[in-house]
Amino acid sequence: MKGELRLTNTLNDFLQLDRKEVLNLLAEKLWQLITSEEWLKNPDILNIFYFTAYADLKHFTYHYWNCIPALLYPHSLEQHSASQPCTEIDESLLEACHNFVTSHNLSAFVLIDQKPALIETLSDKSMESGRIVLVVLNPSTVPLQPGHNLRNLISAIVFLKKDWKNIKVLCLRKGEPSESFYLDIGWKNLDETSLEAGPPKCIGWERNRNGQLTHTSIDLKSTFDPVKIMDQSMELNLKLIRWRLVPNIDLQKFTDSKILMLGSGTLGCNLARALLGWGFKNFYFIDNACISFNNPVRQSLFQFEDCLAGNKSKAATAAEALRKIYPSVNANHMDMKIPMPGHPISPKEVPEVIETVNKLDELVRTHDIIFLVMDSRESRWLPTLLASVYNKLAITVALGFDTFVVMRHGIRSELTTDGTGFDPMRLVPSEQLGCYYCSDVTAPGNSTTDRTLDQQCTITRAGLSMIASGMAVEMLTSVLQHEFGPAAPARLADVDENSSVLGGTPHQIRGFLSRFNIMTPTVGRFEKCTACGDAVKERYQRDGFNFLNQVFDNPTELETITGLAELHATATDLQLDVFEFDDNESITSN
Repeated sequence: MKGELRLTNTLNDFLQLDRKEVLNLLAEKLWQLITSEEWLKNPDILNIFYFTAYADLKHFTYHYWNCIPALLYPHSLEQHSASQPCTEIDESLLEACHNFVTSHNLSAFVLIDQKPALIETLSDKSMESGRIVLVVLNPSTVPLQPGHNLRNLISAIVFLKKDWKNIKVLCLRKGEPSESFYLDIGWKNLDETSLEAGPPKCIGWERNRNGQLTHTSIDLKSTFDPVKIMDQSMELNLKLIRWRLVPNIDLQKFTDSKILMLGSGTLGCNLARALLGWGFKNFYFIDNACISFNNPVRQSLFQFEDCLAGNKSKAATAAEALRKIYPSVNANHMDMKIPMPGHPISPKEVPEVIETVNKLDELVRTHDIIFLVMDSRESRWLPTLLASVYNKLAITVALGFDTFVVMRHGIRSELTTDGTGFDPMRLVPSEQLGCYYCSDVTAPGNSTTDRTLDQQCTITRAGLSMIASGMAVEMLTSVLQHEFGPAAPARLADVDENSSVLGGTPHQIRGFLSRFNIMTPTVGRFEKCTACGDAVKERYQRDGFNFLNQVFDNPTELETITGLAELHATATDLQLDVFEFDDNESITSN
């Protein structure tokens, strides 16, 4: 069967559809196929349908009303008899019929003197009805009742053979012989004047389960798995973006990405919540702290009850909270204290720290996007180094009292070589974008020793973390939609809002709430960087933990390795002339 499905956008469109007009058009189509004798070449073209539906995808309620059109021609059509085939049909004849169906892929044919033949043989004007048996595949499971598809076929034969008064029909079903049966159908003299005004009358709109000629509604919400309902509801929001606003967006890039969240506090919680909305499903939380009473009001994945539990892990609770919000999410966690420059470790701690470094190395290597949202500056150094070694997209988010910075670290890519046609005056390739430490000329050191109470907590304006988290998530999604993906270049001086289907792909976003201003600077990579510099990466890949242990004990080792120490010495040796003006506008040199 071939036909149409009309899926309306609103329930009102569905209810107000002129179904009488639809039926008239279907009748005209059927009648044209019959009067032109086109159906003789392929009788299946008389089996048509017209389905109408409205799907309320938010509430899982569906409304439908189906039409299988059948011409009322002739009006005098009568079913004279029906009989079981067990005494009248030879099994070998049934087998021959089934073989004919298989070889010709048709739902109707004829038997001429008990031999299968194509239905177009009826075009022979000398053919007598007594020699003919019409064979149809019968979809009806009601005993001795033919299916709806026989109606239009009989109409076509009656119109073709106006001198015939009856025909014998074999309603064929594959299976036991008792499921097939003979049917005798007859009709009286035809009133051809009724056809002068157009095709004969037509029926076909289904009745509902109560026998009423109206649509059927069904609520499937109760039959669905609640988790599946949430999956479909969440996906619907994203699909609406693609259907109506951004047709070229590739949502699979979000679903497949693996997020490593280094820090499960204020920023980590808000980032994860926003990422869920874009369809990210794979999260791994890292943190070393427990939930305290000042956390829930700022950290959106925690509640008051979490504080009462005592020493409850932030990372574990964040992962658990995500699963409660969205059961299909893949959220894992680990309690981990990330080793830092300027924080020496004792000999007894070495085995444990080696295990920590190896685990962090594995996590960075096996994830796609690394968020650096820890409390201290130096805690971001080792993950930055590992992200650079394994060429992973790292995004740093940091807060002041009324300022924030969101920065994506540059990564290497064959797509961003000089041969791609980048204009060096306007675009900076990804491998030339700086990391969080590229603006420093000193090694990161211990910033946590002897901190006062106000220095132990990140004191920020209440809305700042949500603004910064939202900016970071939107920058990530825009970057992932760029043709180069994580290796998207950044524009100098301004933002190209057409970089991707979601907008620009800046290197940094810096916000200032005191004046409600946002900047998008682009900072180049520093070859002597203490985190992503080639000298540091080569030393880590060569010496592994031994190198790291030296940095933990003495961060200035990084300045020696990268050449910063030599740079400092050179700067100290410079002779500077300072010129001053006195009141008599004479110049003295110091």
